[in-house]
Amino acid sequence: MKRRVYLTYPSALVREPVLCEMYDRLRVRFNVRTASVSEEIGLIGLELDGEPEPIEAALAFFRERGIRVEPIELDVMAG
Repeated sequence: MKRRVYLTYPSALVREPVLCEMYDRLRVRFNVRTASVSEEIGLIGLELDGEPEPIEAALAFFRERGIRVEPIELDVMAG
């Protein structure tokens, strides 16, 4: 299963290796499809690949850290 989402990082997390931490803990494969990062905010278009349960755990992992997770409408991603 593939799931595409936008992650919006607050400024406090922009420099943190959150994607790597998620992979280290949950082993959910990911592909960064698009990204825009500044000192104030980070926006990443992310594709997660795997079984439904680990993907949901990865999304919860991001939310627990204060990252906004939004589905990409119609599973379409620019870029």
